[in-house]
Amino acid sequence: MREHQSEEQGGPTYQQKRDNHLEQRQSFQVPDFELYRRGEDGWKILAVSGRGIHWIAANFNDWRSGETLLTLQEANKFLRAARKFSLCTSYKGPNGKTIL
Repeated sequence: MREHQSEEQGGPTYQQKRDNHLEQRQSFQVPDFELYRRGEDGWKILAVSGRGIHWIAANFNDWRSGETLLTLQEANKFLRAARKFSLCTSYKGPNGKTIL
């Protein structure tokens, strides 16, 4: 009934409100880092946001640029530390792109 009333008054329907909410929620999922597999060499982590670059500068003295190559264990440790500060990482795997 509410959906019907909203349509009669020219307002958005429940479905339109729901779709708008989902779009807004997805827009906040902007990654701070991107994680790539570099063959047998290891994992490449690239800072892609201002927050990510500032966090690296404050916590890792040996990173001069916004990217580095890590082992799997180092990458996992890095991701755990980043998540503690609510930083997001984008990973492109076999099932597509994922925000971690």
